[in-house]
Amino acid sequence: GYRQTTVSSVGVAAGENKPVPIVMLFEGLDGDGDGINDADETITDPTRPDSDGDTLTDSFELDVCATGTPTTYEAGCDLDPNKADTDGDGFDDANELAEGSDPLDINSIPGAVTGDGDPNESGTVDTADLILCTKFMFDPSQATADQITHCDIAPVGNPDGELNAGDISVIRNQVLGL
Repeated sequence: GYRQTTVSSVGVAAGENKPVPIVMLFEGLDGDGDGINDADETITDPTRPDSDGDTLTDSFELDVCATGTPTTYEAGCDLDPNKADTDGDGFDDANELAEGSDPLDINSIPGAVTGDGDPNESGTVDTADLILCTKFMFDPSQATADQITHCDIAPVGNPDGELNAGDISVIRNQVLGL
């Protein structure tokens, strides 16, 4: 739907205002500024941009799957806009995202995963891990947050929070026994 508003006067010259009714139409109304039209906010609070108070906007939480429809909650893919902790592990979604854990996986908690070069969690760093980490470096959307954290191994002893060629080099050296 459209929202109608009327401007009662406009400036026509410096310092001069004349009453001129102008009707403007706006498609939809997003009173809270969260990126979802109020009429479409059927499962969230249209007066609050962050219905669950976890610092992530409702539209962000409802479109984690990137479906382009931030009005429908897709369990197992989107974050629940009405729960600060979607997976119920005791850590709110915003903190999990910031710390590199998966807010949709109750077993993935901040600080539990370390940069060990083993994204497939086989217990050893091998060629499969090297291939996975290289793939994730070029296309992070193919990895979970935990897998990225496993691949972030450099600088050794103090990972920098970024998956890059330095990490791949360290993993390659481990695979080759160097």
